[in-house]
This record gives sequence, structure tokens and C-alpha cells, in this order.
Amino acid sequence: MKVYNSTDPICALKNATLAIVDSCAPPQVKYPIRCGILLAQIGVAVSSGGNPWAVALTLGCARQIIDID
Repeated sequence: MKVYNSTDPICALKNATLAIVDSCAPPQVKYPIRCGILLAQIGVAVSSGGNPWAVALTLGCARQIIDID
């Protein structure tokens, strides 16, 4: 909820990044399937040269991980 209640966009981005790293960093990955999908989507978005559809799917996957916490 820190991400959605923040009035500063930089602070919200920092909190979102920390939530994703906390959920997907070893040794204890909380959501292995969702984190795997997120990594795959990041790869597709980068390899496609920033295709808007791929970027939107990547952000949607990241939002799912953030919303769970």
C-alpha cells in the first residue's frame, strides 16, 4: 500500500522496486511463477526494442507482484 498511498512518484517507484526485489530475490522467492513470468516479460520487452505491448504486459506483471504484498 505504500506504493499507492505515496504522493511522491520517486518514493512510489522506490517502494515498488523494493517490493519486487523482496518478493523475487533468492534465497526465498515468495512467488516463483510470477517472478519467472516477470523476468521473461522483461526479456521480451528489451529484445523487442521497447514494444509498447510487451512493456504494458511487463508492467502488468510487476503490478500483480506489488499488489500481493
